[in-house]
Amino acid sequence: MVNNIRFLLLPDKTSPNLGSAVLSRVAACLSGDWMERYGHPVLVAETFVDRKRCIHPIHALLGIMAAAYLADAPRGQKDLEVFAKSLSQGQLKALGVRRDTKTGRCSPPDQTTFSRMMSNVNADMVEEVLLEWQRRIRGPVPANETVAIDGKQPKHAGGHNVVTAIATPSQHYLGCEMVEDKSNEIPAARRLVARLDLDGKLVSPDAMHSCQQTARQLVVDEER
Repeated sequence: MVNNIRFLLLPDKTSPNLGSAVLSRVAACLSGDWMERYGHPVLVAETFVDRKRCIHPIHALLGIMAAAYLADAPRGQKDLEVFAKSLSQGQLKALGVRRDTKTGRCSPPDQTTFSRMMSNVNADMVEEVLLEWQRRIRGPVPANETVAIDGKQPKHAGGHNVVTAIATPSQHYLGCEMVEDKSNEIPAARRLVARLDLDGKLVSPDAMHSCQQTARQLVVDEER
């Protein structure tokens, strides 16, 4: 494990995405160079960002995405940039965007900022936050409700399918799992079932999931 203790971009000697481009090229050859010099590879490289200079923290980007969802706005990276630019200074500040030390204004994030966040954010942690938010707003999931599991292609999902579990009739969200490329909903549903608490629950998947392995996972494994 190595640590990058200094990385400096001069304000008047930079260009968009220069830092990310340099770091990615350094990271690509780092392990090989380390092996040649010290006789062992590098498994982890860490670097730090001065949080005071980070004007688009992750919680702000996720907040803007949530606001776009609630406003029924398109949610691709380009569309999110357009949506962010439509927000007022007060709205950006309320969502967690920090003021630029030079301009004193909250600058909306651009397409590349959303792209970097989406490629690095931990989806399981985001889901945990959403479930906790739901619990605080709506209360706990009502007991003895049926758990419905179904796959859909959400709007603005770029053609990807998602298997989702909800409690009915309250419509409490319980979790979701992406369907991997060149696969189908069955493995995704099994991964989702494996991390849900279904003890004593009536589970209602669609017809695609009426197979022995899924039934065994739902009935036998849950009883152990």
